[in-house]
Amino acid sequence: IAYRWKCQLNENSKLFAIWNSFPELNHNEIMGWEGRDDFLKNTFVIFLRDKGEIDRIRLRIQYMKELISSISAGIDEVWSRGESLLERFLSLIYIGDFVSFYLAIKRGVDPTPVNSIEKLKEYLKKGEH
Repeated sequence: IAYRWKCQLNENSKLFAIWNSFPELNHNEIMGWEGRDDFLKNTFVIFLRDKGEIDRIRLRIQYMKELISSISAGIDEVWSRGESLLERFLSLIYIGDFVSFYLAIKRGVDPTPVNSIEKLKEYLKKGEH
């Protein structure tokens, strides 16, 4: 689901976005937050949450929120909605799709064209001689 958010933000909002999952994020990516450079100060973090999270993951998320709150542009959480696992997963997917669309509009960006992808396809086509 986080990968879908990343792709939709890239394609629709024309924004750089990355994703990771817990606990893996705490093994490697956590070290990147020690940089505290200008990139991190302009980084907004979204945690996708679910009521079915195990306690250990909740603790990891809380720790990361405390770690990065003072060195990032901001943090937010998006909680899944619904009773079944499918409902909750689909709710996060459609919220991400809407966020990417409305963020594009807010930024004054048309979410529909994928110019860089089309240019890449043309470039690759020319190289197929």
